[in-house]
Amino acid sequence: MFSSRERSLLLLAGLAASLMTLPVMLASWGRPLRHLEWRLQDLIHAQATPLPARDDIVVLGIDDASLELRSAFDEDVNASRPLQLIKQGWPFSREVYAEAITKLLNAGARVVMLDLMFTGPSNDHPEGDEALRKVIESNPGKVVLGANFTTTEGSNTAGLGTSMLQKPWTGIVPDATPIASNIGFINYWPDDDQVVRWTRYHRSMQYEDANRPDLTHLDQMPSAVTAMLSLAGHIEAIPKDDHLHWPRFTKPDAYRPLSLHEIFVPEMWTSNFHDGASFKEKIVFIGPAAAHMHDSHVTPVGELLGVQVHAQVTGATLSGQLLKLLPWWTSLLLIIIASALAWVLVAYWRRPIETMLTLIAGTIFALLVCWWLFDRCNLVIDAVAPLGAFNLAGLLGLSYDFRLERKQRQQLRGYLQRYFSPDVVDLMLRDPEHFRHLQRGANRVITVLFSDLRGFTSMSEMLSPEELVKQLNHYFNRMVQIIHGHSGGIDKFIGDAIMAVWGWVGSDTSEASIRQTAIHAVTTTLKMREGLRDLNAEWQAEGKPALKIGVGIHQGPAIVGDLGSETQSGFTVIGDSVNTASRLEGTTKEYGVDNIISDTVCAHVRDLFICRSTDLVRVKGKTIPVPVFTVMREIEQGPIPGLDTYEQAMLLYRQGAFTEALKTFRSAATKGLDDELTTVFIRRCEALVDHPPETWDGVFTMTKK
Repeated sequence: MFSSRERSLLLLAGLAASLMTLPVMLASWGRPLRHLEWRLQDLIHAQATPLPARDDIVVLGIDDASLELRSAFDEDVNASRPLQLIKQGWPFSREVYAEAITKLLNAGARVVMLDLMFTGPSNDHPEGDEALRKVIESNPGKVVLGANFTTTEGSNTAGLGTSMLQKPWTGIVPDATPIASNIGFINYWPDDDQVVRWTRYHRSMQYEDANRPDLTHLDQMPSAVTAMLSLAGHIEAIPKDDHLHWPRFTKPDAYRPLSLHEIFVPEMWTSNFHDGASFKEKIVFIGPAAAHMHDSHVTPVGELLGVQVHAQVTGATLSGQLLKLLPWWTSLLLIIIASALAWVLVAYWRRPIETMLTLIAGTIFALLVCWWLFDRCNLVIDAVAPLGAFNLAGLLGLSYDFRLERKQRQQLRGYLQRYFSPDVVDLMLRDPEHFRHLQRGANRVITVLFSDLRGFTSMSEMLSPEELVKQLNHYFNRMVQIIHGHSGGIDKFIGDAIMAVWGWVGSDTSEASIRQTAIHAVTTTLKMREGLRDLNAEWQAEGKPALKIGVGIHQGPAIVGDLGSETQSGFTVIGDSVNTASRLEGTTKEYGVDNIISDTVCAHVRDLFICRSTDLVRVKGKTIPVPVFTVMREIEQGPIPGLDTYEQAMLLYRQGAFTEALKTFRSAATKGLDDELTTVFIRRCEALVDHPPETWDGVFTMTKK
């Protein structure tokens, strides 16, 4: 748990993280993050539900088929003046456009826009200029021509700055003032990543009075789309300002251009255009569509021809599908909210993995919300800066939390390892709730090992206190390493004795786990034997006395808990099983062996270790006898000579056949098992042969601990 001071520090870290994300919002107007925001909005734009293409907008393209007259037969060309002019090559005579406008308007088209620039007289077909002029003059309010702003160096992507206006030639439009109702600029200014996202419906324009050169006028020049919509009677759909507007593009194959030349082929005029009915009451765009004309723009939904962009913007305007952008301060507000939300998540949930997943899920959810608002409400939400702030604040909070948690865990681990074994410490840190449950008290099946030094009292008389403490600590260090190395925990040190426990803190209480604790304890005993042998070799080389140990191991139920007073307590185990293990350690002196295990332990390990029957004893303070064994070595190390004979002798001994048991014990000694334990039973049998007991149950009662 965090202290109040640590929580205050975490609060300050969270607030600092929030403040640190403010530059992210400011930097979002810089190029890298601005581009990232555009890319995200383009992705949302492209994945949004495509709007249906309007059926009152038609695009005729000057495409490769028109340039090559692919759909026209020779007889069609010979019978058609426009087709003959087209066949003469590009650029077409302007008479072609005059004929097209006439044909379309006669078919009932509301307005026709030429997405072409006529900035000067025609060199090859001067008669075409006059034909186009006459058609425009005879159809007022029906034809729109394009003007073009040529921006100079230093102008920005919004088309502001120093610019020149290229207007239609006065030979075609005699009064070609910039604000003429049938002239509109055809420019789309891409952002600095060269993607067209915005449009202007008007642009403020300062121009000279044709009659009074000394006077200038400031007015709003319409775009070609604005001029088209105005002449078509849709003035109410046009934004009145000169701000940037973001139209919602539909799918890129909408308003696919039809071949211009086909309207001059009678058969196609009838079959494809239903004798002109396809153009009745329609807005018609005519523009370049051939690949080599390079009149295309990259948009959020893909690359479109310039004439298609006009159609897309016109369709979005008529359908009321202009995207709405929130004011700049909403991004700042979203950044602050996102940062605070991320900090609260980190500070109070306190689960790093779940927090990371929540940050990811929150980001995905926010993107889905942005998509939904775009798709359903035409609302554009700046997401990169707020989501960047959300994740940055979350990561900073997690980093601080991780650092603080790590520092706390290291401090706590260092403190706890002074009192608990590593397995207990690991449990405390890994599963504190489980450990708190054990602290309150729990029944567990445990394996207990008691080890005690032999001859320690006499050794203490031979060494100075400093030497004694040094040698004893050397011994403890080696034994504790062995116990910890085999998953054991140190319950306590009692003078020169060690109490080790297995199975007291883990959450696995299965039979397999209980068996494994017995195996660990017996393995530890043999390793302690080897470790003490190495220590004795070192000590004897230094002129110090050698030591011997006795080990008792028992397995059974016990109570685990935190026991003690309010001022001092300890995590320990209590119960009859602990007492039995302690008594078994004491019996090693009686039989001259370095370890004694109970039958419960032996049942778990006899398939891995050679367990030698030791006796059927009734330890002090107990009434029920316990079969006990001593572990000699691992089975894989091979059989022990004389052991089978010894076990036969032990069976005879317990049956009360003392004479036969005596002979068999002596035979086991002769075969190689001539040790102190065999000698103990030889002496017992000799005494029992001389003084047979009145009753015999094979139990030896211990009178000492």
